[in-house]
Amino acid sequence: MENINLNKKVYNKDQYEKVIDTSFTQLNVPEPQEEQPLRTNEEIEGLINEIEILRNQLSSSLNPETLS
Repeated sequence: MENINLNKKVYNKDQYEKVIDTSFTQLNVPEPQEEQPLRTNEEIEGLINEIEILRNQLSSSLNPETLS
């Protein structure tokens, strides 16, 4: 069986705060974004209608009969 040496460093409080980043700035966590307001039902229905129109336009432009 192989022996594994584990070295442990112990720091006093002053050394610990100098060595260990206790503010976690190394994580580069982005600042929280402002929350977007929820859309109303009318806005959602309008977006769905726009998607349907675009889908119909796309499907008609990809019709094999019109591609010839």
